[in-house]
Amino acid sequence: MLKKSAESESRFVWRIVEGEALIVDLTTGGFFSLDRVGTEVWTGLQNGWELPQIVETIAMKYGVDEQMVRLDVADLLEDLSREGLVD
Repeated sequence: MLKKSAESESRFVWRIVEGEALIVDLTTGGFFSLDRVGTEVWTGLQNGWELPQIVETIAMKYGVDEQMVRLDVADLLEDLSREGLVD
């Protein structure tokens, strides 16, 4: 299961502004911004959704092939993991 990093609980703060997630690293001052679909992935993770549920929801909402969504979400999760935002 993907989840918020334990470290992220105190290291990062985030808000959704005009449909996009803005994430600030309180340790380094680094700033991350997610587009609308990335924000949907992020919000799903924050709500405890599993990857298949996130992929299916996005694919249905935008009428896109689930395999394409799965690949895009995997790329995003790799980036988020590299930054310590998810385990």
